Amino acid sequence: MEPGNIIYTPISDVHDTELKGFLEHWRSLPKIDGFPSHSDIDLRLIRRGLPYVHSYDVLGPLTFRIRLLGTAMTRLAGRDYTGHVLEVTSKEVRESRTAGILQEVYIAKQPILTNVYGGVLDGANFVHLESLWLPFRGEDGTFSRIVAMSAESPLVEFQDATSAAG
Repeated sequence: MEPGNIIYTPISDVHDTELKGFLEHWRSLPKIDGFPSHSDIDLRLIRRGLPYVHSYDVLGPLTFRIRLLGTAMTRLAGRDYTGHVLEVTSKEVRESRTAGILQEVYIAKQPILTNVYGGVLDGANFVHLESLWLPFRGEDGTFSRIVAMSAESPLVEFQDATSAAG
């Protein structure tokens, strides 16, 4: 497995307890045209996962704007990217990969589960990031928002390999 590769995983294979709860909450919300409203999210039900929430506005099939990055996501990213526009065609790898996942949600109009192993650095530690990406209606009543939650866990095997090489 190459560090940093995005692995699309069947939604039924969600592993993290907080992500499972968020998915069940999304499934329980009332839907219009197949999508719940982002304003219907009960933050009390997902409060332990809030630092790992990231939300995006859909500006078009290839373009998205970061609406919100939770504190843990900001820490992993190295800075707050709120307001930053992501494009699938970007030459910046992290930006184009994230926009590519958002495009997959845009096309599928269904929840998507991804896993990244070793590609996210938290200081000097490699982590596994499991992320659930969910489509929502925005204020205008159309599918215009994607809200994601991630779960972070350390990856000892990558840290050991890096330590041995250094």
